[in-house]
Amino acid sequence: MKMLIGLLFCSFTLYSVPANAKVYAQCDSSIHQDDQIISINICGSHVESVEEIHDIFVKALNLPTYYGRNFDALYDILTDTTVVSQSIEIKILEGNVLEAKLGESTLGSLLSVLEDAQEENPTHLRFSFSY
Repeated sequence: MKMLIGLLFCSFTLYSVPANAKVYAQCDSSIHQDDQIISINICGSHVESVEEIHDIFVKALNLPTYYGRNFDALYDILTDTTVVSQSIEIKILEGNVLEAKLGESTLGSLLSVLEDAQEENPTHLRFSFSY
């Protein structure tokens, strides 16, 4: 009974946003690096093609010129700690936008590669995906 009475006296402040207000979420494809970790954010609204995704990885991981720019090569790079010694954190943001641009199959292949690479070496690679 005390709990029920306590709940009755709780107050909540609700904020409303006017219907004509524009709300912007900040999403940015970015790379942050220090001695221990490389953080890569891939934002769906900032990427137009799978080639741009490979460009992000080439830049972020300072990949060699022989990098094959395909998903098999990406898997090899992400699982080979002699190529990149730091830990890698990859965040795919606005996945629904990215899927519309790349197609379901291509995005599925990218996600499979990232998941498989994380499974292969969970202490070296962390991966997350959000719509």
